[in-house]
Amino acid sequence: VAKSALVVKNEEPVGPYDWGMPGYLTPSEALTLELFRDIVHSKPQSYHDAIFSFGNHEEEDYALCRWLRARKFVLDDTVKMVEEAVEERKVATLHNFYPDAKEALGVEEAVYKTQYPQVFTGGISKDGKPLFFSKPGVVNIHGLQATSTPDGVNRYQWHCMHHTFASVLRDRVAADPAYKRYQSCVVMDLEHLSRSTVNAKVLDIIRHQSRVDALCFPEILGICVIVNAPTFFSAIWSIIRRWLDPRTAGKIEIFSFKGSAERRLKELIDADQLPSDYGGNAPSVAETIVRQGDREGRVARRVTKLMHVKAHSHVAVEVEANEEMEVVVYTRCIGGALFR
Repeated sequence: VAKSALVVKNEEPVGPYDWGMPGYLTPSEALTLELFRDIVHSKPQSYHDAIFSFGNHEEEDYALCRWLRARKFVLDDTVKMVEEAVEERKVATLHNFYPDAKEALGVEEAVYKTQYPQVFTGGISKDGKPLFFSKPGVVNIHGLQATSTPDGVNRYQWHCMHHTFASVLRDRVAADPAYKRYQSCVVMDLEHLSRSTVNAKVLDIIRHQSRVDALCFPEILGICVIVNAPTFFSAIWSIIRRWLDPRTAGKIEIFSFKGSAERRLKELIDADQLPSDYGGNAPSVAETIVRQGDREGRVARRVTKLMHVKAHSHVAVEVEANEEMEVVVYTRCIGGALFR
């Protein structure tokens, strides 16, 4: 691409969502891009792989600009960041970034998502960004501990970014060759979030994932809309915000009231792409999670119960006349148990 094609064509101020993008660069930023390109081409394969973490289908100018934006086009800082990312990726690279979600977690991915619902729905925003919905308000930290481990959750993060998100991006490029900005539209639902939910273990997960995402997958957030935020969330946000780059934090919008949140989501997402639990016509987040976790098309619903057992306990599930139920038990118990 010629340098002239990378430089902004007029003297109008560049908006925050276009800053640092190909076609919106200042002459100085375009020069920095070319210097960074020369450095990347001189480096070993591990350096290239870190930058093109989603695959070689990402256009080079857009990939390089993602990393440069993360360090405000300071070349030395960007080079150092990539070197740190190469180091961070070493162990995961040996395991091909854990292509099997079940092996990464130690539990079926669909079961994990019942304890922490989060999913790329397959929909897109009005400007073409893939939609990701997450419901940390209903995260069950005890359920996560019963089914996986902190290391398992960390391995799963690599899986989600290198395999799930990369696949979503490949599909977007195949569907729309004009899609070049590798960014997502994230909706984070805090309904039912309580102070007890946001404990030190949950914050440790958030801190670790924020650090890895910021270091190894920079500038992939297009916009994040936080909905159903409780009044006490402002105190939590003041903590989380410190872990985020200021530009990333500036892309996050927070809504406490359902009506105002739905209006904003409808400004960003067409009704046929927006899940029904957020005012749209698309399948709900829960329905999408069940569908994606059922490759054979056999599962109509998934019921998960967390049990704390001292001597004995029970759980009742109503089964319809035309249904069959499969029971799977995950436990940390080492002394054995009788199920009947």
